[in-house]
Amino acid sequence: MEKHRCFAGADEGTEVFSDQQRSAEMTYRVEVTRDETRRSGGVSIAITAYIDRVPETPPIDVGRLTRAPKGVWNSRLLFAGDFDSLAQAMRAIEAAYPDVADISCNEWSIDSETPLEMPPLHRSGDKWLLGKPPEYGPPPQLDWRVE
Repeated sequence: MEKHRCFAGADEGTEVFSDQQRSAEMTYRVEVTRDETRRSGGVSIAITAYIDRVPETPPIDVGRLTRAPKGVWNSRLLFAGDFDSLAQAMRAIEAAYPDVADISCNEWSIDSETPLEMPPLHRSGDKWLLGKPPEYGPPPQLDWRVE
């Protein structure tokens, strides 16, 4: 992987990593849970971007959505998977849940004690649009737009 030396805005000799290396330091974890807030059932889907940190629990699978083992989160967690990019995560979600209309998004960076809520993704026809941002908290570090 390519490393660059940075001289502007940083101490001379500070290593700055390329985008390819940054993506290796990020995990998009998709969690599909049973939605107990609706009488008819259904699922809730959340994507958490772990930025410069490793998720606290081991992955259920990498690169695809897989059924969660029994007993995890009192069996509310149905499927989960870790992905290298938002595009990969969205393809897996759309393949498994083609009718899903809303996905909650979170960022959990090394600087935060808990994940930070980001604007949700809402389906509009064939496109995913960013919803209203939360009224509190910092702005997103990542670009959550889906192409």
